[in-house]
Amino acid sequence: MNKQLKWMLLAGAAGCILCPGTVMALDGELGILDVTATSVLPASGYGDYDPWNLVDYSNSTAWVENVSGNGEGESVTFTLPEGTVVTGGTIVNGYCKEESLFYKNSAPQTLICRVGDQQFTIDLSAVADDYYAAKSGYEFTLPSPVETTSITFSIGSVRGGYKYTDTCISELHLCGHSNTPGGSASGGTNIDPLLAEYGVTEDLVMYLASEGTWLYEHHKEGRDEAYFALTDENLTSDDKAFLAYWYQYHFTEDPRVLGGTPSDEYNAVTRSDLASVITDLTGSCTETEVNQYAGSYAQMKKGDMLAAYGTGDFGSVGEYLFENPAAVYQEDRLKVSGTVTRYDRDSGKLLPYREYTIWYQLPLPEVCRIPRLIKLEVTETL
Repeated sequence: MNKQLKWMLLAGAAGCILCPGTVMALDGELGILDVTATSVLPASGYGDYDPWNLVDYSNSTAWVENVSGNGEGESVTFTLPEGTVVTGGTIVNGYCKEESLFYKNSAPQTLICRVGDQQFTIDLSAVADDYYAAKSGYEFTLPSPVETTSITFSIGSVRGGYKYTDTCISELHLCGHSNTPGGSASGGTNIDPLLAEYGVTEDLVMYLASEGTWLYEHHKEGRDEAYFALTDENLTSDDKAFLAYWYQYHFTEDPRVLGGTPSDEYNAVTRSDLASVITDLTGSCTETEVNQYAGSYAQMKKGDMLAAYGTGDFGSVGEYLFENPAAVYQEDRLKVSGTVTRYDRDSGKLLPYREYTIWYQLPLPEVCRIPRLIKLEVTETL
């Protein structure tokens, strides 16, 4: 599963990317109607522990059970749209906000999955005692695909925390597809047939929709106005550095990005290759953008090499997601449009928030996996 699909898209084309990624052939991260739990630790000054935290694309939050002992037998249930076929998913086990909290709290060693007439055990022992392995995500596959509207995960055995008995799971994302005409369980991806000759795929459209949505959320200035627009000419240095970070996180198959193995915490890029990536993504790059990346996103610097976490740390990005992307050919440009959703904690739902339209340059570049962004517009929902 590619990281993008694995981490990022919950609502619409939320492809099993997390965006952040590639189990996606035709499978994507599934849209969720509801997430419930048999028990939930009450909110504190440190935050809440709601089961919806499992799908908020943040390792800084978690679902935490609330029974005496280590929580064996407590469960979470995902309610899915009609026609959803589940094939697997990704789990970020334990409380992965930071290393100390991971070991202070308990984490499942096994989860019991019940879906349709299947029941099977997911062995999480490899990510129950290793913080760095846990925060990278553990992928699982169902014994066979199941069409269902509900799937439940119960805590089996537990690795106890050295300070607390609370058992935590940071993220749990489901992958699959829809048997409903029109595409994915989260709404489908509508692609203009003219784009096939340019090599535009459903997977690529999901990446592009996620790139635009994440850029919109990252660029806080003017974000909540009735009309928001960015072009390749008015992107800030931080916008460009952020897009480069987003890219190196998702596309380690690009020969300019080094790393990406499950055991490798970092993805690295030389300063010259970084400038090349930023130019491909946005049309231009100066030393200012390279230095911005080095200062804001590179956790390690050695000579000409800049290394950033391969597990991704996108701060608060993930509150705004996209759904129902459509892609059309328009005068040698690729136009991607759809709905921006926003998590509403009062209702516990993802609600329509804005409409987005993003234009990209065609044809697709030879090396860069993403075409150059020309313009992003976000407007009020009609």
